[in-house]
Amino acid sequence: MDQHFVYLFILTKYLDFKNRFKIINIGDIDKITSSDEKNIIFIGKDDCKYCDDSMKILSDIISEYDVEINYLKIKDLDGDDFKKLSDKLKKLNIEDGLSFPLILVT
Repeated sequence: MDQHFVYLFILTKYLDFKNRFKIINIGDIDKITSSDEKNIIFIGKDDCKYCDDSMKILSDIISEYDVEINYLKIKDLDGDDFKKLSDKLKKLNIEDGLSFPLILVT
């Protein structure tokens, strides 16, 4: 089997599970957390091994249970947005430092 084909197959599988998430921004967090509906917010980074491992599991949950999982990419946040995230998490009683990946179920 051609080695390039194997890499392309692996990359396609990788992008497929990441495309299952709904990308959100910092402004969406209040709306999501104040909703009466149950929501899942995944906060992580694209280049984090632990985030990737978690996303693979969550991707299976998306497929099996037909749920939507929101994804806030830490890499997309500037200093002000990161502060806003920290403040929002404090309101949810998450104060002991930030570690990623972080999964919120509201």
